[in-house]
Amino acid sequence: MNTLRRILTIGAFASLMLAAVPAEAKGPKLLLTAVMTPTAGSPAALKGKGKFDQNPSRSNFSAEAENLRAYNGQVASVYVNGTLAGTAPVALGQMKLELTDQRGGSVPVVKEGSKIEIVVNLKTILSGTFKVGK
Repeated sequence: MNTLRRILTIGAFASLMLAAVPAEAKGPKLLLTAVMTPTAGSPAALKGKGKFDQNPSRSNFSAEAENLRAYNGQVASVYVNGTLAGTAPVALGQMKLELTDQRGGSVPVVKEGSKIEIVVNLKTILSGTFKVGK
């Protein structure tokens, strides 16, 4: 009887340990990406992308652009659905903004169909729409 009790106790403990595995280990529950293209009047070589991933324990947002040499030394503003998500300097023809809600940070609300824009000197230079997947 003691052996059976030990086996049941060990089994119950093992079940609890497996249930405690964080959901994050299973990968993101939501992944949205956006390919940004130049707006009218912007240099045709501009390229950009946005990414949003979320699971039960965290949310991450990023926006990056390249071929921005004409904007070196300026500040790029990133908007999601018309709301400022953040700013990043343009250097060496590139910019990158990374946000996470870990450690008290703030991440914009992003859904499928959300619009992302990069603005420099009050002019939208890149824009795109978030879609599910890579």
